[in-house]
Amino acid sequence: MPDNIFSFLVDGYATLKAEFPDKTWAQLCGLIIAAPFELWNWHELAGVPASDFAAWRRVSFQDEAAQITNLPVDVVNDATAACRAEHVFGRGRNFRDYVYFFIGPFIGPFIGAFVGGIVLDYSVFEVDQRNAGVFGPLPAADITRKQGQLTDLGSLRGLEFRLAKSGLDPRQLWKRPQNWSDFDQYVQPWLEQTADALAYASISSCSVIDFEVVIIDGAMPCSLREKLVDMIRLRLGNQDTRGLVVPNIVEGTVGDRARKIGAAVGPIVSQFLLDRTSSLFDQHKKRKILIRIPYYEVDKSGCSIQTRREVSLCYKSAKTFSGLLKY
Repeated sequence: MPDNIFSFLVDGYATLKAEFPDKTWAQLCGLIIAAPFELWNWHELAGVPASDFAAWRRVSFQDEAAQITNLPVDVVNDATAACRAEHVFGRGRNFRDYVYFFIGPFIGPFIGAFVGGIVLDYSVFEVDQRNAGVFGPLPAADITRKQGQLTDLGSLRGLEFRLAKSGLDPRQLWKRPQNWSDFDQYVQPWLEQTADALAYASISSCSVIDFEVVIIDGAMPCSLREKLVDMIRLRLGNQDTRGLVVPNIVEGTVGDRARKIGAAVGPIVSQFLLDRTSSLFDQHKKRKILIRIPYYEVDKSGCSIQTRREVSLCYKSAKTFSGLLKY
């Protein structure tokens, strides 16, 4: 299995290099790989024997990818990558402190049945072990008080299981990722169970830190994501919230590409942003960059003209960088 992955990287890297102009290629600053940590422990979710995943114990993503690409390589938890994508490019930049839940499958082009992240003081929180906000093992319960982990009760694994139990191929979901209307009879009960579990998990998370917001995103049609958020809001009213500040449940915006986008922005974060909680940041690589910002002024005749202003900045937080993107 690792051989297949790295063979794909060799072929893909060679193809990209052949298609990109030399000037563009010279601007590459690094490679970030987003993956679940301890991949060998996820064999049950993938539905394969433990022996098939055992090879991952002996593999270093960082070393293998660096040898293939000759680029600086770092490996981040896929949960953290998804959270960073929402924080930089999505709705997360509007909030100071929040918990982020991403609902994903474990088949096809995806990996990681349930991931998440934490943002404190406008920064994605990682700490030294770089595994903060991995909510899959969090204890949860559905409306029948059935106990289990959030991975089991609040992820797309449950929907995949319902389809497989009825003799359907779960991979059909990803052939039409924005339209699951053909599976309504399976989707609705899955939504009910997932909403119960996420309402429970939201309250559990906010009992540790009083997050102002819980952001919900996932690899699903936007209409279902919106419906799920509404269901979670309703279910919070059935939870015992004495002593807690009830969080606002907010819909994420990045969607199923969150882990890819979050990983891609990693080299920019590590080389240009002074994110005090990000373990990607190297204190010896503080840099200033020249930004040319387009803006509009009104000339003496009253006409609007576009001009440019050059500003030398050394960014201090992800919020500052988000502000530039928003600008």
